[in-house]
Amino acid sequence: MSPELAPYVTAFVTLFVIIDPIGLVPVFAALTQGQSVQKRRQIALRACLIAIGLLTVFGLLGDSVLSFVGISMPAFRIAGGVLLFLTALDMLFERRGKRREGQTQPNEEDPS
Repeated sequence: MSPELAPYVTAFVTLFVIIDPIGLVPVFAALTQGQSVQKRRQIALRACLIAIGLLTVFGLLGDSVLSFVGISMPAFRIAGGVLLFLTALDMLFERRGKRREGQTQPNEEDPS
């Protein structure tokens, strides 16, 4: 692979793994069950546009926002690691499933 393409491939693979479009297909199908094909396409397009907008805004302005509120990148990474660790502990001890049992809500018309 050429060195010019390496950052783009790395960014694509990272976003692909984080967003997990293959794993989200069943979730999307379940959330849009019973809706027309046109409505499903409309919801998918809207969700993609929102995701692209958020990724662009935070990709371009993320460092500025963090420095504006006085958060350094090492502190942000540590906080992310702590949150990841707490989420793993939560999943390990199965408290997450018990907590979500009481939070079920009826399906909305537009899940995006």
